[in-house]
Amino acid sequence: MDLEHLLDKFDLGEETRDGYLAHCPAHNDTKPSLVISRKANGTILIRCRAGCDTEDVLRKVNLTFADLYDVKGKGPTVVNIDAPLSPGDRAALGLYLDRTSRVVPEEAFAYAQRRFGISEKQFEELDLGFDSGSVSGGKLRLSADRYHDVPRLVVPFNDFNGNPHYLQARSLRPSEAKWSGPVNPVGAAWGKYGFFSGGTGWDEVIVCEGPGDALTAVAVGYDALAIRGAGLASNRALLDEITEGLKGRRIILAGDADEAGQKFANVLADELTRRGLNVYRLVFPAKDLSDWQEHTEEFPSALRQAVANATVVEQNDVFDQYIDEEINSLFNDVENARALLAMIRADGSDIRFTPELGWLVYRPDVGVWQVDSAEWVRNMAQRVFPAVQDRAKKRLAELKLRILQEMSPGKSRDDLEDKISSAEDAVRNRKLVQYTMSRKGIDAMLRELEAFRS
Repeated sequence: MDLEHLLDKFDLGEETRDGYLAHCPAHNDTKPSLVISRKANGTILIRCRAGCDTEDVLRKVNLTFADLYDVKGKGPTVVNIDAPLSPGDRAALGLYLDRTSRVVPEEAFAYAQRRFGISEKQFEELDLGFDSGSVSGGKLRLSADRYHDVPRLVVPFNDFNGNPHYLQARSLRPSEAKWSGPVNPVGAAWGKYGFFSGGTGWDEVIVCEGPGDALTAVAVGYDALAIRGAGLASNRALLDEITEGLKGRRIILAGDADEAGQKFANVLADELTRRGLNVYRLVFPAKDLSDWQEHTEEFPSALRQAVANATVVEQNDVFDQYIDEEINSLFNDVENARALLAMIRADGSDIRFTPELGWLVYRPDVGVWQVDSAEWVRNMAQRVFPAVQDRAKKRLAELKLRILQEMSPGKSRDDLEDKISSAEDAVRNRKLVQYTMSRKGIDAMLRELEAFRS
C-alpha cells in the first residue's frame, strides 16, 4: 500500500519528526492522540496514546494488519528503538541532570510547592532541577522549539534501582509542550516509567500517567510510579518490569478523569491483576491529583482517606467494564460519524464544515470544493447505517468469543453473555438503524462530525 493512501484513512492532525499524529478513530478523540510512524523496512507502527487496541483502530478505518507492511511512498521513517540505553546515553543524561540541580531559583521551588505540594527538602531528595532554557544538554538531544523554549522544572525518572533513565521537564511559562523530554538516542529508547520514593516506607504505591501526579503523591509520603503515557499501559516489557518492581506492594491506580485516563486505569488494572498483583482503584473529585491538591486545603489527609477507601480490583470487574464500554461504543454517535467520514473518503471525496457556509464537499468527479446545497452529506449519512449495523454484529460476535475464551463458566460469564445477547437483539431488530436513520440520529451524528471536521 502507498503511504499517502494509508494516511487518507485517518483524520490527520500534524506531521512530527518521525511520523504523524491523527485523531484516533477508536475513541472520542478531542485532540490527536494516534501516533503513526513508518520503520525503515516499510512497516507502519500505530499506537494510540489513550490505550486503544491497534486492532480496534484498524477496524474503524477498514484496514488490516496486512496493510501495515511494505508501505512505500514519500514520508518520514523512524529508526529501530529496540536496543537498551548505552553507558554513554546514561552518562549524558546524568551530566545534564547534575547541571540543572546546581543553581535552582526560588521560582522553581515555588512552582513545585504550589502545583505539587513539594517541600524544599523533598525537592532536593528527588534531585529536581531547573533549566532556564540555556543549560547545555551536551550529547543529550533537547529540542530548541519544544524544550529550550521556556524555563523548566526538571524531573528525573529513576528505575527501581534509583538510577535515572529518562527525564521530563515542566514549563514554567506558556509553551506548546507543558511537559517535554529528550529525543530518543539513535537506535535506543529512554525509560518508559519513573519510580519516585516518598521516603516513608508505606506499603502503598500510587501509579499514575505522568510525573505531575507522581510528585503530588510523593509530597504526601507515598511512593509513586509515573508511566510516560497512557498508551504504554499494555506494553509487555514495561509490564514485566513493573510486576517485578512492585511485587508484594499495594498498587493504587490513579488515572486521570478523562477518557484516556480511564482507559489507562482499566488496561493497567487488567494486565496487573492477570499477573497476580494487588491492585486498587483510587476515586477522587478532580481531573487529576495535581489539580485536586492545588484546590484542596487539607489535601494530605484527603488523599490518605481516599487511598484507605480505594476499592480492590477483581479481574472479572475489569473485564465486565471493558465489555460495557465496547457495547456502548457501538451505539455512539461519534463512531457513526467516523464511519461516515471513512465512507465519504473511500472514493477520494472529502468534506469540511464552516459555521458561515455549512458543509463544503469535494468530489473527484467535480474537482473543486462546493457548498453542499443538495445535502449530499446528509444523504451519505443515511447510506452509512447498513455498514454500521454489520460492524456492530461482527464486533459483538468477537466479544462473545473472547468471553468464552478468557472466562471460566459461572455467574460472571453468564451475566456478560446476557449483555451481549441484549445488544445483539437491539442490532438484529434494527433498533440501532431505526434510531440512526431518524432525523434525530442523523443530526446527532453530523454534530459530532462537525466537531472534528471544522
